[in-house]
Amino acid sequence: MQTSIMSMGADDDILVQEVKAQRIAVNVCNLTLARTAGYLAILKLFLDAQIIHIHSPHALRALAPFVVLFCWKTIIYTRHGLSPLKAEKWRGLHVFLMPFLSQITFVAQAGLDSFASTYGFDSKKLRTIENGVYIPVSHEKQLVGQIRFGSVGRMVSLKGQHYLLRAIKKLELEDNAHSNFCVHFFGAGPEEGRLKELAYSLQGSERFFFHGTVIDREEIYRAIDVLVVCSETEGLSLVIMEAMARGIPVIATNVGGNPILVQNNLTGFLVDFADIAGLKEAICTLLKDPGKALLYGENARSFIESKYSLEHTYAEYLECYSN
Repeated sequence: MQTSIMSMGADDDILVQEVKAQRIAVNVCNLTLARTAGYLAILKLFLDAQIIHIHSPHALRALAPFVVLFCWKTIIYTRHGLSPLKAEKWRGLHVFLMPFLSQITFVAQAGLDSFASTYGFDSKKLRTIENGVYIPVSHEKQLVGQIRFGSVGRMVSLKGQHYLLRAIKKLELEDNAHSNFCVHFFGAGPEEGRLKELAYSLQGSERFFFHGTVIDREEIYRAIDVLVVCSETEGLSLVIMEAMARGIPVIATNVGGNPILVQNNLTGFLVDFADIAGLKEAICTLLKDPGKALLYGENARSFIESKYSLEHTYAEYLECYSN
């Protein structure tokens, strides 16, 4: 099956560069900069393709005329988030386009349930296909010196990275004996300045490292022993799955798809959103008993191998494309 990707962003977008690095054909159709040329490029792609797979509601809205025009082709629309998109503009869009879509897939069952209850669509067109991840052959983890906690993701308020820093501040105030750790932040965004200011105001500020946006996933996961996810909401987090596939345990908020992946006291810890005390206790537990990090990491890898391999996801989408 020959595949190409259409991006409606800019040519220098990080994801576009990553696709190019993987030597996958990519077509950038930026409608805001060159509307006529962009629409002509999209028309050609729809003419040439037998299967069209759309991955965001914004792209679906922009491509609506083509979805209607080429409805005889296989057109799949995937919802990655958990929001049912109740706003009137989204309701109208989905109700209008539903007859023209071959199938709507969801990366988490909770997303499908929320969407279905909002729209009342025919369940035959709705399907959950959970994300799969690459599972490295070599995965031996060792803890050498400090335990390295890591945060991976865009620095926006929704991701709640500041709660990690506040938990560490609480740890320093209440139990300064456990200081054998460091924290690595991977990502960028509008909250970056605030996070750096908070980190550098803490005792032992030399323990905090801000790497910015890093494309190489292996570089990220080689640098951390425990992943910490403080988000207010999540779908089926690719970052959590990638970390677990590499034998990295996870401390995550008990929201969205996180409890599907993170099994409390087995593959990591679940804490309530904004629960600074609970987050501090989870960190403390691993600092007191680093062996748990290795054990939970092994459990995490085994869990991902059993349910979320790329091969499994590939087979599900192939079936979806064939129907």
